[in-house]
Amino acid sequence: MPAKLTVLTSTTPKILSKQFRLGPEGELAKTTSANMVKGTAKVIEVAGLEEFANVLSSLTTDQALTYGVPPARSCSIMSKDEFEKAGRPAGTYTRAKAFFQWPGGPGVMMADYDPTGPEALSRGELVKLVREAIPGLADAELLWWPSSS
Repeated sequence: MPAKLTVLTSTTPKILSKQFRLGPEGELAKTTSANMVKGTAKVIEVAGLEEFANVLSSLTTDQALTYGVPPARSCSIMSKDEFEKAGRPAGTYTRAKAFFQWPGGPGVMMADYDPTGPEALSRGELVKLVREAIPGLADAELLWWPSSS
């Protein structure tokens, strides 16, 4: 049974991911634009980690994933403010708990590790701690992927 997840594609703004560039002094400068105002949502299914990795590899700068699913397999998405201003249009949803639900069956759990301080856990150390804290994940397959958020 495949896992369901949702690909969000933003039309406003056109870029959802971080952007990196060199500043005037040659320093690395980062710009974040992660607030989708308008766009679309499309529910997809992946049959395993290889298919999921292919999805991650294919995402563009105007796309993001969410692991809940909206009521329709394909729909328009707006920010809460835009949704209200537009008069709550039919067939359009917000990225709110009221509209996105966890699907039954297999799913994807995303975890982000942003260590503070000079010492970071190794991949093996982090996985060991997570599996000890959540025994149900002892035999779960894992995919290690860099985050863009």
